Amino acid sequence: KLPFSCEPATPIPSNPKLIGARLCYLRESPAGFYYFHWGREVVTVGVFASAGLTKFPVAQARLREEGVVHCRVDGMSFVVISDSTRTISAVGNVPSEELAALVRAFIGRN
Repeated sequence: KLPFSCEPATPIPSNPKLIGARLCYLRESPAGFYYFHWGREVVTVGVFASAGLTKFPVAQARLREEGVVHCRVDGMSFVVISDSTRTISAVGNVPSEELAALVRAFIGRN
């Protein structure tokens, strides 16, 4: 249903357990969302077309400058990586480095 692949490009780390996935929309742009249990925590991974990133100019600027965005929002770790076609984000109450490994599995960068 999406015009881009949402599946991981490489095996995901062994820590998270997939509990669900669904099609959603972010500011009218289609996105695939995966939900994982990571121990007792829930981690959400969003996959959307990089072209849709123009609707999030602050994130787009940070990705251009940094390549990988790491931040904390309301006590949750947040990681975003983008390539030429897709942007992958992950949020959860787990260490940022572990979220980054999960995101890299989707984007195919190890």
